[in-house]
Amino acid sequence: AVEQVVTQIDGAPLGAVSAVEAAPDGRIYFAVAASASAANGLESTLRTELLAHTATGCVYVYDPAARTVEKVLGGVAGAAGLALSPDGSILYVSDLGSRCIWAVDAAARELTAGGRGCTAAFAGLPGYPGALAVDTDGTLYISYRWARSGWLEKHADSTLLRGIALRAGENIQKKLFKLPADAPCAEAVDTADGSWKQTFSGRELDGCTAVCPAGSKVYFGAAGSASLLSARV
Repeated sequence: AVEQVVTQIDGAPLGAVSAVEAAPDGRIYFAVAASASAANGLESTLRTELLAHTATGCVYVYDPAARTVEKVLGGVAGAAGLALSPDGSILYVSDLGSRCIWAVDAAARELTAGGRGCTAAFAGLPGYPGALAVDTDGTLYISYRWARSGWLEKHADSTLLRGIALRAGENIQKKLFKLPADAPCAEAVDTADGSWKQTFSGRELDGCTAVCPAGSKVYFGAAGSASLLSARV
């Protein structure tokens, strides 16, 4: 049996849930990609947020015992991934449109992306970050849904051109963000000192949708493959 535990926030329907992460104390963190309707699915919601850049993505925490929901972080330009540090004290959040990973105190509430208490742990990323995972040694794995779009970055301040791209068909939008063969589909970084440990090639994938480290390997789900993929770390 499947139970609906959160269906709305302050009376408004819940948007597309993009990530879920369980804390050691039993609380459940979840990311809502954007406030826009999830009727057309998560991928469509993320592409729309990337082009429109409305920064309406949020991260919430649900307490199963009290059955309460609190906002942790708002103002994210496409909340696309979550990961908790091994001790559960730090929450990492993918900001798709800003191409960065925010780091916040997992106990904090009502924060705003880029504001007080919200640090850009990793910024200027080579792609638009999606799924995240933290290994037991503190290594953070950042996956990329799409490659950085030179066209989008060049016209970041043009509401008109962004609007045209937003109204374009899905095939045209996909071409803007297609992951080239030589682009990274994921990277491993050390959360202790911020150093980059490893880069995983995108090969011919259309985008990385899931990442999970396990022992000496890291496993990937990819939009352009019907297989579970793995690489040595």
